[in-house]
Amino acid sequence: MRDHLTQKGIKQVKYLAHKLKKCNIDLIFYSPLLRTQETFEIINNELKIDSDSCIIDDRLTENNFGDFDEKPYENYQSFFSSFKERFEKPVPHGENYADVLQRVKDFTKEIESKYKNKNILIVSHGFPARLLQLYVLGLNKDEMMEQLKANLVIEMKKIIHL
Repeated sequence: MRDHLTQKGIKQVKYLAHKLKKCNIDLIFYSPLLRTQETFEIINNELKIDSDSCIIDDRLTENNFGDFDEKPYENYQSFFSSFKERFEKPVPHGENYADVLQRVKDFTKEIESKYKNKNILIVSHGFPARLLQLYVLGLNKDEMMEQLKANLVIEMKKIIHL
């Protein structure tokens, strides 16, 4: 994906960056994709975190749709006969939900062990960020599926106290 942030997205990130100033961020981890790099740059213009504390991490990237990449999303959806299959069925040359969950789990475990008592900002993409959120909240796979299937969104304000 080579999509830039939209003007609306830039405005939203600038607003968020201003709010994040009061969070005393120590480290920023972000995906290598263009939108997240642009998001990081806008945020760090405001926060001014030292470059050594700003880390690109491939585990935060968007899910890999493999053979379905750059094709209509309906093609990807129709590949699965059930929602549960999205966790289990291998995606040709790509990732299923369990694959994405595993990489965000690995990322989370690593930063928890290396950066105790640090305020960390993670700049990722919708789905990996959603799985990371559900994992950190302690949900099991079935609970995650229920949340994802219902497209329930937990207010991030409740988590980061903005």
